[in-house]
Amino acid sequence: MADFQSIVLPKRQVRTTECIKNHIFCSFIGFIKLECARISDIISNWYQLKKDLFIGVVRDFIIKGIEAEEKSKLIPVVNA
Repeated sequence: MADFQSIVLPKRQVRTTECIKNHIFCSFIGFIKLECARISDIISNWYQLKKDLFIGVVRDFIIKGIEAEEKSKLIPVVNA
C-alpha cells in the first residue's frame, strides 16, 4: 500500500498558515473517503479512481481527434 503523503498530498504551493491548515484538512478528508471506499469494496485501491478517470479522458480525446480529422479539410500527410 502506498503511503498517505504520496497519494493525497501532492506538492502544492501553499503560503499562508490558514491555507496550509485547509490543505491538510482537505487532504485528510480525501484520504478518509478513499479508505472508506476501499474498505467497502467500492474501489480496489487508491489508484483505481485516477486510472478510470484517466482512461476515459484519453479515450474521449482520441475519439474526438479521429472525428475532427475525418471532418478536417486539411490535405492528408504523405510520406515522401
